[in-house]
Amino acid sequence: MKILDSKNPFKTGISYNLILQENRLVQKGNLKKLENKMEESVKEAKKRLSGDVCDKSRDIHLMITELDKNNNRRNWIFDRKKEKFFEKTKG
Repeated sequence: MKILDSKNPFKTGISYNLILQENRLVQKGNLKKLENKMEESVKEAKKRLSGDVCDKSRDIHLMITELDKNNNRRNWIFDRKKEKFFEKTKG
């Protein structure tokens, strides 16, 4: 939430979160629920800031990695223009 707060003088904000899964990466319906929760967290942060969200001149980088016990991983990057997380594929 701090990196979105307009009262902070940051020019760039970076947030990296790691989700450790006990067994395997989430699948199917649970995957969609996880993606929805990630997007809801950004909306909730903005709501809590009640209008004090930084403008588009601040670079915001939100990254999330999901990792399971076999070192399988999935990565998401937040697209600020579309206000949505996108799975980052290898390549």
